[in-house]
Amino acid sequence: MTETQMSTYWEYLKSWTEDLRVLIQKATIESMGIWCFIYMTFYAYLDLFILGGVSHLNAQEHAFSKLTCGAIKTAELAGAIFNHKNDKIGHYDIFCFWWWQHVGVPFTIPDVSNNQFQSFCDAAAALILYLDDFLAILESLHANKHNSTLNHMETNLKNALECSKTRSKLAVLAITTEAISYPYMKAICTSSDKNQNMLDLGPLHSKVYDHIQKIIADPNILIDADADYRTATLNGEEWENSAVVAKILELAPELPYFHELLVAFLSGALETWE
Repeated sequence: MTETQMSTYWEYLKSWTEDLRVLIQKATIESMGIWCFIYMTFYAYLDLFILGGVSHLNAQEHAFSKLTCGAIKTAELAGAIFNHKNDKIGHYDIFCFWWWQHVGVPFTIPDVSNNQFQSFCDAAAALILYLDDFLAILESLHANKHNSTLNHMETNLKNALECSKTRSKLAVLAITTEAISYPYMKAICTSSDKNQNMLDLGPLHSKVYDHIQKIIADPNILIDADADYRTATLNGEEWENSAVVAKILELAPELPYFHELLVAFLSGALETWE
């Protein structure tokens, strides 16, 4: 990464929060939830960094045009197709039957229709872990349609899963969830058993801040082939889903800008955490 790229990249990060207010005024965000909207906008600015050569004057329009792309939108599409909140829409029954027949385990993609950010993290992990299986079921749908044509949602999901940049974003979302989000939520959920309130959790939040800084300084503690959960996770305990982590580390050499995306994502999170 050149010095010019780094300078441009940080300028985009600084301008992200300023332009967010303008973007919110332009977008209809009720259906996706404010936090998902913020996340998608942040990744739109990462796209600016990856593509390079995009004038800051076009930043808002570029970000707005990218809001329907990336990891969140991919998870949203998968949920709408394979686990829609309306049982009469999508392919839920077909999906469950196909999955049991071909994969051999009962599985339902996490429900992403309730605007809970954690469900998008879970869906991203599932899409990474079972990437080949999701592509296979889409191919099965294609082969069994009367007109042999996927609809626009199915086509968009297929294209997203085949896109290496989208895979990188899904992987970043999934790996940071394993390292930080799951341990953090575990600590929060068990705090009531210890009669702790938010004031008592001050050291925990300081620990989160320090851990994010540690990963930014040396991402290899999280994404190296020999990454150890004892140093990679917030609580030093085993991965919540070790198979997901193993799959991400297997794919890592093929994921474009994976290292840079992870650092950028955590840098944005760190600034918010302050």
